Amino acid sequence: MNFSEPVSPERAGDTRDEAIGDELTIDELADATGVPTRTIREYQRIGVLKPPRRDGRVGKYGADHRARLAIVARLQERGYSLAAIGDLTRSWEQGHGLGAVLGVDPSSAVLDETPTEITRDQLNAVVDGLADPPRFDQAIAAGLIHVHDDGRITVRSLAALDLVGLATQAGMSTDAAIGIAAAVRSGAAGIAQTAVDTFVAELWAPDPDNPDLAVTLTRARMLLAQAAASFVVHELGVALYRAADEHAGSHQLRALVDQIAIGAVRSLDDAAPGLRTGGQVPATDRPSTASP
Repeated sequence: MNFSEPVSPERAGDTRDEAIGDELTIDELADATGVPTRTIREYQRIGVLKPPRRDGRVGKYGADHRARLAIVARLQERGYSLAAIGDLTRSWEQGHGLGAVLGVDPSSAVLDETPTEITRDQLNAVVDGLADPPRFDQAIAAGLIHVHDDGRITVRSLAALDLVGLATQAGMSTDAAIGIAAAVRSGAAGIAQTAVDTFVAELWAPDPDNPDLAVTLTRARMLLAQAAASFVVHELGVALYRAADEHAGSHQLRALVDQIAIGAVRSLDDAAPGLRTGGQVPATDRPSTASP
């Protein structure tokens, strides 16, 4: 299945079909939105789109399905993979505010989280016992939380805190889960230091009065964040497949990784219409096997 060509949000939100105010069959939904029926079925399979209401043997799609297709189209145009779209829509369903993501630059909304003040009780609600010693000190050392001089507690990344909570709820030890968060922060610190050292040496030092430096740094900051996130997702897939090859019962782990692997390679023109190179990266229908 090839999802390299995003569906236009104008088509996904089209109201030209006379049946648009009523429930639609899958063929009517496809006609009304411009999304092929095979793509609608695939969206359901991977969880991006909820199944239809059943009326006997016929599936009925409502306004919420049309709205979801419009969201998927808009996020695809902004360069999100289907895996990322699935994560975002699930977060939206859990009350985490996808609407805000759609109204602003997604790299800022998703990748550059705002530090959030939190109480000890709220910490414990996410990760059982995290506000109690020695876990609290571990969380501070890992960079998961920060305690201010006045006693206020802030979380730099709610996503990192949620990751620890998810892992511990699944049965991972709190020490190990905090260790993952610490590794993310340590890796981020290394990336940031390399980027800043290079920026200063190669751009700022030769021409500190260059008026374009502020614009370059602002854009580079968010591109660096998005690139880091993309590489982490890719390397996660590579590491999971490597682990499947190295461990007993690897066929089960490989099947699990295959189950969550979502995505396809798209052409450079689809990814960045304004960018031209000497050769075009070919699109393919082959799902990515290294990027769950």
